[in-house]
Amino acid sequence: METVMMRPQSPPTGYPHELERVTQLANGASVFIRPVVPEDAPRLAEEILTADSETLYLRFFTTNVQPDPAMLEALTVLDYAQRLAVAMLSADGDTVGVARYGAVDADAVEVAVAVKRRWRRLGAANLLLAAVEEAAARRGYSQAMALHLTENTGAQRLLERRGYRRTGVSEGIAETAVDLALAENG
Repeated sequence: METVMMRPQSPPTGYPHELERVTQLANGASVFIRPVVPEDAPRLAEEILTADSETLYLRFFTTNVQPDPAMLEALTVLDYAQRLAVAMLSADGDTVGVARYGAVDADAVEVAVAVKRRWRRLGAANLLLAAVEEAAARRGYSQAMALHLTENTGAQRLLERRGYRRTGVSEGIAETAVDLALAENG
């Protein structure tokens, strides 16, 4: 895989090169994981605009998502310490998925992951979640939490496999948490 083609052309200050990696999915496909950068905004906008309604609903809890400039800036202009995201790209440059975390406080982050429908059930979400958990732990965070719709059994199974335990449910949204020292390795 030619990873040079998938690397950002001009990484911003603080870009964590150590998070770049080539790995394989369960179907043998090679993928490249790397931190998200501001130049990803047009790609991310296109991904949101062309995403199927199920993907939008499971990730944003609504199907009406319009990627405006403020949203795209919030998703792609990151400090890589309190806010970090990684993208997974296929060998042909397709975006497989994205995972991110945002600091909740000095000890905890909230994580989220989204994978395109055609790339699901191949281990992509697990690899992406492992990458942001590892990055959070390296930056001194000790706990990760995740929110998901109670009907999203795929997210529930993924989080349980990674050691997350349900801490509450409110209005159909489950909250889970894990001690990052105990999170399962990718």
